[in-house]
Amino acid sequence: MVDIGDLIGSLFMLFVICIFVAVLSGAFITFGNMADGCATDSIARVSYGGWVWKTWRVELTNDHPISDGSGGVIAQRYGAVNDPELLKRLQEYADSGERVRVCYHSELFVYNWEYSDAEVIYSVNTVGG
Repeated sequence: MVDIGDLIGSLFMLFVICIFVAVLSGAFITFGNMADGCATDSIARVSYGGWVWKTWRVELTNDHPISDGSGGVIAQRYGAVNDPELLKRLQEYADSGERVRVCYHSELFVYNWEYSDAEVIYSVNTVGG
């Protein structure tokens, strides 16, 4: 015969473990970065659009295109931070055609209303020479 106290204690311990795992998973998804990186190229366009949620997107000119393995080219797209000063600088560099170094971090989980892509720009600077 099963003691009801032991059963309740076991179920409570299972519940606590499940909550602990859920909190750790949520923290990893929310605060964990997959990678950081930088790309050097000219900015083809800075656009604002989307079907439901409007977000900023930056596309590079692909002076050095990345092959998709089947004869096509993968466009390099980045979701821009909702920082007005950064967006202004990105638009100025797109208009001038200068080569820039765009630094970004890749988010594991991205909310559609915040960014259009998982690569989120946090810095842009001109490339000398």
